[in-house]
Amino acid sequence: MISDFSKKCRPEGKSGNDTGWGCFSKAWWHDGMARFLASPESIDAQNRAWLALMKPSIDAALAKGWTDRRSLAIAMGVTNSLGSSGFKKLAANNGWKPEQVLSAYVGTNEHRKRRRDALNAAFPPPT
Repeated sequence: MISDFSKKCRPEGKSGNDTGWGCFSKAWWHDGMARFLASPESIDAQNRAWLALMKPSIDAALAKGWTDRRSLAIAMGVTNSLGSSGFKKLAANNGWKPEQVLSAYVGTNEHRKRRRDALNAAFPPPT
């Protein structure tokens, strides 16, 4: 099913992240996904999946004293990108210091810089 589906929305020779050329650019996929994601059944499933993904990282961060909203947002943002094991490894390698973890995660990656900027707008860094 996956290979058949992919053939219907991915142009020949394209692979990797869909940057507007693949399935997301198809109205039937985009509109159908929007309806699914807005449905009450989907919202509950999304919340349960998000909790399952984030709980190990949040538990580890709390155990290391990350109790403010910004620190926990850093933990969730990194976990969303690297998974719980990736977050824990990066945090351990940076002494479980939230700002150092964020800096190490971002590096010189432009996509991650935009994520950092969004995090900074919602949860301003300490002054």
